Amino acid sequence: MRIDLVNVIVNSYYSVKKTLADRLAFLISELSIMQKDFAHRITYTQAYVSMVISGVKPSPGSRFIDAICLEFSVNPEWLNKGTKSTKGKFEVFVRYLTVELHAHPSDKNP
Repeated sequence: MRIDLVNVIVNSYYSVKKTLADRLAFLISELSIMQKDFAHRITYTQAYVSMVISGVKPSPGSRFIDAICLEFSVNPEWLNKGTKSTKGKFEVFVRYLTVELHAHPSDKNP
C-alpha cells in the first residue's frame, strides 16, 4: 500500500507543469531565507530575482541558474525543467506536491 502511494505521489509530481519562477519561489521558501538574502548569496540584485519570480524575466541566463545550483546545491535539471528533485531527496518531492495540492484544493479528485 505504501509503495503504491509513493508511486502516485511521484507520478503526480512529474505531471505537474510549473515554471522556473514557481520553482525558484519554492526554493527560496524551502530555504527559509528572504529574497534579498538569496539574491546576495548568488551575487544578483533582489530586483533581478524578483523579476524572475514575477515572470517579467522568464528566461534568465545560464550564469543565474549556475549561481543558484552552486550556492544551494540544487539540481540544475530541476531548476530549469522541473525534472528530478531539488537535491536528490524524495522528501522535497513530497513537500512540493503537498504545498501545491494544498494551494489548489479544487484540483483534487474526490
